Amino acid sequence: LLAGPVNLFILNHKGKRSWFLWTLPAISFATSAVVFVVSFFSEGFTPRLRTQSLTLLNQVEQEATTLGAIAVYAPIAPSKLNFSGQSEVTPLFRGEDYGPFGGSRNRDSGSNRQVEWSAGGEQRLTGKWIGSRVPAHFAIRKSEHSEIRIQVDWSGAEPEIVNGLGCQITRLFLSSPKGTIYEGSDIKPGQKVSLKPLPSGLKSKIDTGSHGGTFSSAAYLAREIADLSDQEPVDSISPSEVPPNGYWAQLSDPSPFLENPLKGRNSRHRTSGHIIGILGLPAATP
Repeated sequence: LLAGPVNLFILNHKGKRSWFLWTLPAISFATSAVVFVVSFFSEGFTPRLRTQSLTLLNQVEQEATTLGAIAVYAPIAPSKLNFSGQSEVTPLFRGEDYGPFGGSRNRDSGSNRQVEWSAGGEQRLTGKWIGSRVPAHFAIRKSEHSEIRIQVDWSGAEPEIVNGLGCQITRLFLSSPKGTIYEGSDIKPGQKVSLKPLPSGLKSKIDTGSHGGTFSSAAYLAREIADLSDQEPVDSISPSEVPPNGYWAQLSDPSPFLENPLKGRNSRHRTSGHIIGILGLPAATP
């Protein structure tokens, strides 16, 4: 309305209708500049990344199984996404969305999607896996050999642990083989700390199921964590669910078992992760 009828009415009133040939492009350019500036200051060019993961880490067999979710929102679509060759990456596209008056609208505008494999076994997703200003989501599943671990020393009155996970632990619950639960918080990578028993004296629930105590208890805790939605805090889960001779680590740093597909690029990264660990039996434990 401003560039067309209003502009033409004012110019006609002043007797300068020929100015319409340059005022129309000028107003259009100014409008485009305002849209660009507003978009830049509201979103910028930095992509946003959110990751969630749950890892079952068997330190006895040195095996890690991870379920994860990755969400990416980029003002300017990245040219590639990098994933480990051991990751099963499932894009979560919405093929059709029904409009308010019936019919369907294709919500997947991607094209020319390709996967490249490097000599080192890394997979690169190239092409339009992600559109500019269009959220993209991926489900991740992977099983891998891993020597990452939490080292536990039971020789003292209270267990001492060394955080060998390579990331900061927000909160840790550790259960002895007899079910005594110890806790710690804000443990940095490589830090050695002593854990304190729970003030409540809460004990681990000993699973007497047919599939074995430690492994079935760890699987049950994993299901409880996975069943909670993003809006429901995991604090509702009792520490007594931690399997005997195992631990539950809540992470504040990106999980070492879930890769960053935008590695090497500046991004705003929000993350939440959990690791349920199964420990080997020491010679003597409380």
